[in-house]
Amino acid sequence: VSEDVAAAFTPDEVLDVFEFSDDCTYDSRYDYETDTLEGGYDMWLDCGSVEGSNFVVLAANPVGESSPIILLYTLLPTEEDRSVFGELVSTLGIAGAVESSQASEQEQLLSNPTATVAVDRLNVRSGPGTNFNRVGAVERGDALIVTGQVNNCGWLQIVTPDELEGWVSGSSQYVTLDARCADIPEVETPSAPAGGGTGSSQGGSSSGGQASSGNASQGCYLFQNGLGTELTITFTNRDSGKGETFKIAGNGEIEKCFAPGRYTYTLDAPPPWGSTNGELTVEAGDTFLFPINPD
Repeated sequence: VSEDVAAAFTPDEVLDVFEFSDDCTYDSRYDYETDTLEGGYDMWLDCGSVEGSNFVVLAANPVGESSPIILLYTLLPTEEDRSVFGELVSTLGIAGAVESSQASEQEQLLSNPTATVAVDRLNVRSGPGTNFNRVGAVERGDALIVTGQVNNCGWLQIVTPDELEGWVSGSSQYVTLDARCADIPEVETPSAPAGGGTGSSQGGSSSGGQASSGNASQGCYLFQNGLGTELTITFTNRDSGKGETFKIAGNGEIEKCFAPGRYTYTLDAPPPWGSTNGELTVEAGDTFLFPINPD
């Protein structure tokens, strides 16, 4: 079993190295495939002038992988010994080699930086933005393996403890990194879904370090309801008097974009919280979080 050989040769190229024509008669090359291995083997006949003897050389990789490579060669003195060839292959720890390869991949993942979830629940999305679909969620204390980042760790490409691949916010409000952002490779941002994803989520905390629409003519805010109950928000433009009212489910979030201007807003929650009023100036290109948490 060798990873070094696998890095330089395919199974067919390894088989080409073995040449026994001086002592044997070449039969043919056969495909070899099981649930765990795929490759081929050469059959050499009548080796050493012993009629009926066979020499087999097998080279294979784990299914779907190019490394490691498993090499087996053995003499089968009699025709009857061919029947035990399969048993011989299975008893040589090849399954262990496959598991070792898988373990090596896992060890490589585990050597990556980790992000520990710092909120009760954090959405996992299919891409770096709230316009990407929600594919799952993680909980406080979960250690996420970080495989990449975009926007100076504004979003992290991660693998969850359940081996779910996705993206989460890299904001320190939501996760704690055990490495510098500069040490995490920047990856290419995937294309946003055609439908733009959904603008809200339920049963989750933040899924973004900032609002994601990036609308150059408006200001966009990711409203995050940290209360355990539904929240009603009213935004009113002080100049035009036009307003918009929308609701956010408990522990949910929604992104809204507004035309530039001065606004008043009202946050209305059921008892014991009541209502809160405030003012906000919206500027074109704004992309900010608007967290709403209990005092």
